[in-house]
Amino acid sequence: MATRRGILLAMAVAAAAGLAPKAVKSHTSHDRTYGIIHSKLPYNEENAKAMLGHIANQTAKSGFNAVGMYAGGSKTGHNATKMIGVHTKELNNIGIRDLADGDDKVLSIAVVWPSVDERFTADGDKHDGETGAEENWCKNAHAAFGNKLQEFNVDECGKNVTTGLNGQLALYLVLSTVPVDKSLPRDLRLEAERLGEYKVGARGKQMSYTEEQIAFVVDCSVQITRRRRDVDSQIDKFAHRSPMWRRRATRIATGAGSPTATC
Repeated sequence: MATRRGILLAMAVAAAAGLAPKAVKSHTSHDRTYGIIHSKLPYNEENAKAMLGHIANQTAKSGFNAVGMYAGGSKTGHNATKMIGVHTKELNNIGIRDLADGDDKVLSIAVVWPSVDERFTADGDKHDGETGAEENWCKNAHAAFGNKLQEFNVDECGKNVTTGLNGQLALYLVLSTVPVDKSLPRDLRLEAERLGEYKVGARGKQMSYTEEQIAFVVDCSVQITRRRRDVDSQIDKFAHRSPMWRRRATRIATGAGSPTATC
């Protein structure tokens, strides 16, 4: 079952901001359900500071001990969820290591602003924290958390963000309880490809499993099925990136076979 820490945070933030529950839309990515808050106010410094203050306060109240942050933006809330997914998967592109689907090491939240104050720009180019909308969001987000969080962004915030056709802008945060070692490769998927742990096949990119790993998944599924008639939990844990091995292990588990590994 997906962890709901993120959506609970968004609901609490919306309530603190005086918004109705319907202003929050939920999205689940990598077994984590989080919220996209739809603000009624335009993006400006005052409104951003107020919203980020609520986010920081409610994050603290929830007991989530963030040590680092990635701030980003996109044209729409939907696009923001895609970016958050890339940032929070196990082989993510911001350097957070040892993530697993459904764990509580990261916490995400997004805010969709219906418009952007004319003082700010969101045109896909770099700007400073006084004129760029995403840069301003990034600056104020760190201030809201007391400027104590590690900066996960490498390029200056706002490099690629633009407003949507209707003028709206989605800005988001990914908070983490683990720091990023910036001396190591940032894009974990590219690193896995280079090491031969992630390969391109006929069905696209897949994880590469050793024979020992495959055997363990199959044997484990046999044991779990015999004990509890529950295959998916263990198969998802050890082979969630490879549907082929999940199906094969399930078929073997429901037929004959004797386990040889300890699950």
